[in-house]
Amino acid sequence: MALKTARPKISILILLGLALALHISAKNYYLSRKGNDTNSGTSIAQPWQTITKLNSTYLYPGDSVLFKGGDTLSGIIYVTAIDSGTATQPVVFSSYGIGRATINAGTGAGFYGYNAGGFTIDNINFYGSGTASNTNSGIVFYTDTSNGHKFSHIYINNSNIKGFGQCGIIIGSYHSSYPGYQGIRITNVNVTGAGKKGIFLYDFGSQNSTLYGHKNLYIGHCSVMYSGVEGILVSGVDSGVVEYSRAGYTGYYGNTGDAGIWAYSANNIIFQYCISDHATTSGSDGEGFDLDG
Repeated sequence: MALKTARPKISILILLGLALALHISAKNYYLSRKGNDTNSGTSIAQPWQTITKLNSTYLYPGDSVLFKGGDTLSGIIYVTAIDSGTATQPVVFSSYGIGRATINAGTGAGFYGYNAGGFTIDNINFYGSGTASNTNSGIVFYTDTSNGHKFSHIYINNSNIKGFGQCGIIIGSYHSSYPGYQGIRITNVNVTGAGKKGIFLYDFGSQNSTLYGHKNLYIGHCSVMYSGVEGILVSGVDSGVVEYSRAGYTGYYGNTGDAGIWAYSANNIIFQYCISDHATTSGSDGEGFDLDG
């Protein structure tokens, strides 16, 4: 991973004067397959070309990263705490121009956020190399902080995700302090051909705790088709709604298909106006809907 290049420092007196305001103006970054990494990257006329260049740049609250519609760029978008946005000024990843950009993840993840929050991912395709060769997930958010911090604002909208060996979208946490994410919205997303789970949330507690890593989840108008195990699996979540969504052909790759839409070890979860169909199994379970744990 290339080292990130910091923006120029500004006076500490100016920082103090701005108080809670952003200390650096938000920027738009543009990427195109016909761009050049020696460009400024801050205008449509001067786009970058590679995700490697993007990953070497710090992102700040309010920044936008825009990929040219119709283009395919290869690599893994990787963000950490130093790239985080806020609930009111998230870092936005989207497409510009005509159509939707595609991130070709190959055998890896399409987007990986580690101990980071304040992100909107909108109008981008994430494609893996297929369940036989890909070993990761389309969009990953993972935290293991030791202070129980819950990162705010994870919005994923209007995206197609297919060909990943693990999950389409996975949001997880693992630490006994129960860190996690809050304010999670997954809308108008189509997941096709995930080797294990289509959309999956989990935390450290698994099946033996009344603490929850994640809070305030909304999944709406999503489709999960041909997943290897579950379609939509919600665990470690306090308060969530899954509605107007479909999980079809779960257990498709010969695994034990547990359930199409399932919640366990979670609190105050509503499933409504959903369809779960063609759930198959090679072992136990195989039901359309499940509430347990």
